[in-house]
Amino acid sequence: MAAREPDRRDGRPSLEQILRLIAPGMLDVVVAPRGSGVPVADVVLYDPGEERDDGTWAASGLILLAVGVDAASPEAVDVLRGAERAGAAAVVLRRGARGPR
Repeated sequence: MAAREPDRRDGRPSLEQILRLIAPGMLDVVVAPRGSGVPVADVVLYDPGEERDDGTWAASGLILLAVGVDAASPEAVDVLRGAERAGAAAVVLRRGARGPR
């Protein structure tokens, strides 16, 4: 069942539109509880070394780039929970081990 497309009077692009634009075929949507039509307000980079305020880095409608966080790590669970509480549109995590160091 397709998610209902949100009202676009605010001019914000949807998560689906952004994914098609910046990463066609490169990112896998694993879970989209609010649907891929959710409007996106901004993109924020999550730095694992910084203290964070959940309301700032994962506010409603933000895409949170947690590229330094392995999706299989305990830290990923904390990031995902914080993003859910704040109503983030999406979280991007690194999958698998990093390449050679």
